[in-house]
Parts: sequence; structure tokens; C-alpha cells
Amino acid sequence: MDYTINQIIDYFAKASIEYVDSITNQILPHQTDGNRLTAQGVSGIVIPLSGSGYFSFNGTTYKMKEGTIVHAGPQMDLAIETIGDKPWEYAVIHYKTLRYASFDLHNKDFPIQVRQTAKIKEYVYQLIKYSAEPGSFAAFQVKVIFYNLVKEMLEQAKRHFDEKNTSIIPRAITFIQEHYADDFSIAELAEMFHIERRRFSELFEQHIGLTPIQYITEYRIRAAREMLRINQHSIAEIAEMVGYQDHFYFSRVFKKHVGMSPSQYKKYIVENCIYI
Repeated sequence: MDYTINQIIDYFAKASIEYVDSITNQILPHQTDGNRLTAQGVSGIVIPLSGSGYFSFNGTTYKMKEGTIVHAGPQMDLAIETIGDKPWEYAVIHYKTLRYASFDLHNKDFPIQVRQTAKIKEYVYQLIKYSAEPGSFAAFQVKVIFYNLVKEMLEQAKRHFDEKNTSIIPRAITFIQEHYADDFSIAELAEMFHIERRRFSELFEQHIGLTPIQYITEYRIRAAREMLRINQHSIAEIAEMVGYQDHFYFSRVFKKHVGMSPSQYKKYIVENCIYI
């Protein structure tokens, strides 16, 4: 199952977790590794190092490559298969959960798409290095590196999400302009583009400078002004044509934005011969 980046961040923010160990493995081209389970009592973060492969957890398959990290829970059925003619090398960072969050993902499998992996890989290699060294200071460094790795992973995932979803806004604008007279909510619009309503509104306002509601309202009023200028329809008909079933409410919204009621605006157009 896919979880939003905000849900994943919320989990790591509220759960108490502790680094356990890290392993690396390499599978040669055209080879498979399966018929076993993920580690018992710990969760794992699978990070590609080179090449690509398929990872399956409890029958759910993920295509692992640069930019794709997968989280897995304990005691899951595991199957691995390489892709292409290059060896598939990956790392697994095991951690255990000491205190569960209300929204708990420690025993779930899900992908995390990240923008860049260079710094994440660097932290992986540092974990492996300092985990092999004796002494308390090395153990302390391992703790710091582990949290830095998780932090970097979440930062890169959020950047990837933000960059990916900036393309949503032009598509959403096109939809609004083509369907502004239809009856749809902001929640339905966000769902159409597979994004949380709050995040959709944030991205929209960042991109346009208006909230989705403000943009839709202004677009409808602009269309209504044009119809009042060139059409012979009644106020009630124009209200319905631009998406307002209640023409009294339409008149209030129109006056708020234009400074005069629709009938006053229409009279102003006629008296001043404003037709072009």
C-alpha cells in the first residue's frame, strides 16, 4: 500500500525507533533470491546501491532502482530478482520500534520515492563503517548517522513529491477552465489528482497566488461578466451557466467582486455602449 509522504514523516516523527544493524548484498544478473522471510522483530529500509531488481514482500512487488527506497516490516515473505545485465546491490537498514505512534507503519511495506540518493548512500556506507568499530563513541556516531539517514531520506522524498506535484497545478487549472460551471468540490478535485486536499490547496496557492476557491470564483465571475456583456440571457440563466444554482447567492458573490450587482453591471454596459 502507498502512503503519503506526510503520513510517513508523521510516523517517523512520533514513533520511537532505534538502529539495529545494516547489511549489504549483491545478486548477480539473472539470479533470484527467495523462499525466506524478512528479519524477525525489526523493520527494514531497503536502499538501492547499484543496478536494479524486483523486491516482493508478501506478494507485493516493487521495482527497485535509483530513487526508489522500500520500507518493509518483520517476518514478511521475501523474493528478490535482478533486472538487466548488471549485478543488483542493495543495503538494508534494520531498526526496531521502541514506542509505537498512533499512525504506525513499522510492520508495513511501502515505497518511498526520493529525489537524490548520493547523500543517502554516503550515510549507508558510514553506518557500515562505524558499526564495525568498537567503543562508545563509535556507537554514538552510529546513532547520529542513522537519524541523519532517515532525515535525509524524508527530505529527499518531500522534495521529490513537491517537484512531481507542481505539474498537477497546470492540469488542475485546465480542468477548472473547462469545467468551471460543473458542481465539484476542492476535495474531489484533489482526489482526481491523487493528492491530499490540504496539500493540493497549498501547492495551488504557492503556484497561482490564490486558493483554489478564490481562483474558481474569479474565473466564474469573469465568465459571467463576459456573458452579461454579449448575451441576452437572464441573471438566473447566467448564474447557472457559470456554476451557481442559486442566483441570489451568485448576485452577492458578483457584487462583492465587481462592486455592483449583475443587473447594475448589465445596465452599465448598455448605457455606456461597452460591447467590445
